[in-house]
Amino acid sequence: MKLPNLNSKTRALQRLYIGHATDGELDSQGRVLIPTPLREFAGIEKRAVLTGQGNKFELWDEELYQSRREGWLDELRSEEEESSDGLANFSL
Repeated sequence: MKLPNLNSKTRALQRLYIGHATDGELDSQGRVLIPTPLREFAGIEKRAVLTGQGNKFELWDEELYQSRREGWLDELRSEEEESSDGLANFSL
């Protein structure tokens, strides 16, 4: 929201992310109900992964998350080999 909205890319991102925002509901068993348009946008078909991101969270299709996760780990490993900054001592 702090990005300048005169920038067309910023407005497009705001439309996609903020425009899809919706209030969540719980069913009688305490499960979170994700509206169909949001499930479709995220590609969630059956199982999902919820990941914490500080003051927000992300909801992913489980298979997509697992495949992306491996790529992220590979990136971190290759950057760790090239880097001598503080992240080199960080482990997962």
